[in-house]
Amino acid sequence: MKKWEKYYIGITGAIFIITCIISIIFWRNVSHLSEVTVVIIKKILCIIILLIVVAMAVYVIILGIINMKRGMHNIKKCDDELFTKIDQYKKCWGEDNNYYIKQIEIINLLYKKNGKVDELVKNKEMGVS
Repeated sequence: MKKWEKYYIGITGAIFIITCIISIIFWRNVSHLSEVTVVIIKKILCIIILLIVVAMAVYVIILGIINMKRGMHNIKKCDDELFTKIDQYKKCWGEDNNYYIKQIEIINLLYKKNGKVDELVKNKEMGVS
């Protein structure tokens, strides 16, 4: 979890807990308050709970957008020099047998056991599906 996520969830959770404590205290002492005060406090507590629900919905939406953006970035570009070497051959070589043989050699080199791709997976820099 990133730092902003911890703070966001922590603050939202703290507000929720404080609201629950205030609600319990309010329900136990409702007989000591006037009807107008009770209505106002109920509205305030409902608004706070509604804001907490909205805050958590916003958090889920933000995480969804971040994950979609990361996924789209990974689809378009890998940011790893290993795969750019494979793409380099596509630009430099003509489409004959040598092109395909060279590309297969590079792929086999990168994907072999304990190869570069295996190291990326072990270091959790690249996921396996």
